[in-house]
Amino acid sequence: MMIPSSMEGMIYSTLVEEFHQIRLVSILPCIDSAAEPVSCKLETVSLLDLTSTYEAYISKAPTVRRKRHLLTKWVDLVSPAELDNGGVPAQFPSAKVHRFTWGDFATLSYTWGATNDTTSILLNGIEWPVTLNLEAALRALRGLNCFQDRFRLWVDAICINQGDQHERRLHVPKMRELYDGSWTTVTWLGNATCDSHKALQLLSILAQYEVRQESTLLKDKLLQEPDFLGRGKWIALQSFLQHRYWSRLWIIQEMALAPMNMLMLIGNDIITWQEVQDVLTSIHSYHWFVKDACLQSDRRAVLIDQGGIESTDSGLWDTENLHHIEKDIAHVAKKEWRGESFFNFIQLLHLANATRASCPLDKVYGLLAIMDPTVARQIIPDYTIEPSELFTRVARIFIATENLEIICEGNPWNSSGTPSWVPDWLEQSRNRDKHRPPLPYSADANNPPKIYFSENLYRLSVDAIIVDKIEGLGACLSGDEDEVQFEYSTETILYPEIFKSAYGPADATRLALYQALIGDRCGLFGNYPFLDTYRTLDLFHLPISFLTAKAEFQRRGWNEFALQGFRYLQWQHWWEAHGQFWLGREIGNLYDMVADEIPEDAEEWKALEMYRRFRNVTSGRRFATTKGGRFAWVPDNAGGDRNQQVQKGDMLAIVLGCRVPLVVRRSGNGLYQVLGDGYIQGFMEGEALEMVKRKTLDLIRITFH
Repeated sequence: MMIPSSMEGMIYSTLVEEFHQIRLVSILPCIDSAAEPVSCKLETVSLLDLTSTYEAYISKAPTVRRKRHLLTKWVDLVSPAELDNGGVPAQFPSAKVHRFTWGDFATLSYTWGATNDTTSILLNGIEWPVTLNLEAALRALRGLNCFQDRFRLWVDAICINQGDQHERRLHVPKMRELYDGSWTTVTWLGNATCDSHKALQLLSILAQYEVRQESTLLKDKLLQEPDFLGRGKWIALQSFLQHRYWSRLWIIQEMALAPMNMLMLIGNDIITWQEVQDVLTSIHSYHWFVKDACLQSDRRAVLIDQGGIESTDSGLWDTENLHHIEKDIAHVAKKEWRGESFFNFIQLLHLANATRASCPLDKVYGLLAIMDPTVARQIIPDYTIEPSELFTRVARIFIATENLEIICEGNPWNSSGTPSWVPDWLEQSRNRDKHRPPLPYSADANNPPKIYFSENLYRLSVDAIIVDKIEGLGACLSGDEDEVQFEYSTETILYPEIFKSAYGPADATRLALYQALIGDRCGLFGNYPFLDTYRTLDLFHLPISFLTAKAEFQRRGWNEFALQGFRYLQWQHWWEAHGQFWLGREIGNLYDMVADEIPEDAEEWKALEMYRRFRNVTSGRRFATTKGGRFAWVPDNAGGDRNQQVQKGDMLAIVLGCRVPLVVRRSGNGLYQVLGDGYIQGFMEGEALEMVKRKTLDLIRITFH
């Protein structure tokens, strides 16, 4: 969306940095009808122009990370009636609590929409181009009659001179100051759709059950009667959660710094951010499997209403955004609200990979507001450099200030052209860290790293121990795999020529395989070590066939397993793909390890823990065996071709400063490439360092490029 420089000069004047000046919008009221053009007034104000009473208050207030916490205490002191039931300031303040001599302000969170789909508003009496989505947002907010006079709105597309690169660059580090320092944030999700009203109805109902602590009762009711809350609402809710707004990178910091009672508008319907979070908690804690039955019921009802037949669709949710909103966006918001530690590199990288930004550099710049300030201050926004240079510089900053483990996220097949040890912020979201349980590994025996950077930025030398080489490889997931079906490409299997177990006789090898399949951790989340009580090997007794398992679970009353539904196919398809994987004459193949029959005295909770650990360990990973007769997991680059995969002869290395092994490849000139992080049974708790002491392995220096 290009604005002629002659028009910019009619609206914008240079902001004075030392006065902390920003521009704010007032939305003028309608004169004749709601259909008339949106008219706004743009003014420049200073964030230093505090009222005398507010200035006196903050001069005595303690230093806090969140300005919003100061705001809450300020309102409680001056006008406690303006706190809502949750102790948060009401969305729109009275003049009594305005903090600035010119009033106060809110911030807008929205998606720009297509920059070539524009219309006009009146800005200081001049026709001004804006995207269709922004015009719709301003029109809806005009109906609230709140952003007039002394309470105004900050909107990035208008309040920043988008044609001034210098001004844009200066605003990027200010996002935390603006969104945390505003009175509130208002979210615009777009115009109403045919079913958005139903979605917000269901959100409100589910939130009420959660607040009343009645979600368990609702779960039982929905199991008996999936359409208990009305028809069509679950389909509408899934559509709401798939809205493009949720996938926009910039909204993460905007929502993280917003108050919990932030208003979210879709058309004329309104819900709060707190209600959305309550619903996400409810779904993940109580309705995770029930939601599938409710969605199936909705789909059948719609088909019947349309005169169709019942669908053979699995009816399962597309859970990508459901996970993203709860595990990413809401999680960031809760951490910020509680003042917990800032996100580390791996967490920030995951957020960038799970979201979209129109400018590749914004994958980093768009998250500065939620980075540790000691790191953020070292990243100077510059929109003239290439992504590879930015990502390499950022990696070096984090290695120097955090730890070396960020290189576990590197690979040589990235799209940005970075060195293999530099993680790619543009990579599409994948199942990261699921095999890394809360109870961490210590493959490096917690030794400090020894790091050496080259002068040209792009090489990194470290101290490492090469412990083994890849000999056999399991199947990759299909490049076009279905999220639920988990289809494997059996043609990518490479059977080992010889497998001589390093673990000893058959029973010890079976136990080692079992430990490898669950990442040597127990509990639903892998939060405690493998225990002797699990030597019954419950996992190997689960039926391979989905249909057999379903009938058996129903017969036993194993409801949690029964609710796994089609997700159990991950287990079936993995074993079908790998069953013939040969482990030597004494062991046989992998199929020979499976009893495929549940003992009568088996306990559901124990088998379920192990099954979920298996699912987490295999997500994004490929089974492997080594030349030394060990079991391993290596990265599965499912979207790449055969040349973009781990291969026979690639090595497993323990790098000092990395708690998990790295899969590496030796290239020309004695240099190495990082292929990703790995797992090797028997080398996850410092065993390699003990072998160095015994001089059966060597500690060497290797250089990554």
